Amino acid sequence: MLRYIETGVSNVEIPHEKSLCIYISGCQNQCPNCHYHELKLDNYGNILKDNIFSLLTAYLPQITCLCFLGEGNNSVIEHIEFFNHVKFARSLHLKTAIYSGRDIFPEEWMKIFDYVKVGSYRENVGDLFCRTTNQKLYLNQRVHFKDIMSLFWI
Repeated sequence: MLRYIETGVSNVEIPHEKSLCIYISGCQNQCPNCHYHELKLDNYGNILKDNIFSLLTAYLPQITCLCFLGEGNNSVIEHIEFFNHVKFARSLHLKTAIYSGRDIFPEEWMKIFDYVKVGSYRENVGDLFCRTTNQKLYLNQRVHFKDIMSLFWI
């Protein structure tokens, strides 16, 4: 079951989008110098499915994207829950995004999102605005994922 710790609106996470960011707990990554240790806690925070309606409707029409920061335990059950949240967000004409934090190329189940950000936090290579970062942001073009990291460097 997906749980979240907090929410916030950001113009930074996804370029050209105003995103409602939902911080998902249960992160399985063990990134050194993680800036948000509470995200690593399992079964911590509010149950997302109990609050998704009120969260999204509270921020409409000021947002254009729903962005999940974290993927929880990355289980099949949670993938189904993400699918349901994405379906609801799309019914409100919102784009969707997820930040995995794992060092991977977007996986098959991530094709439900418009944007997929991947890559662990590595202090020594810089953040999203640094050309040396290991993190990647992909735009889902339905046929393939297009690397759009350069949008952070303009």
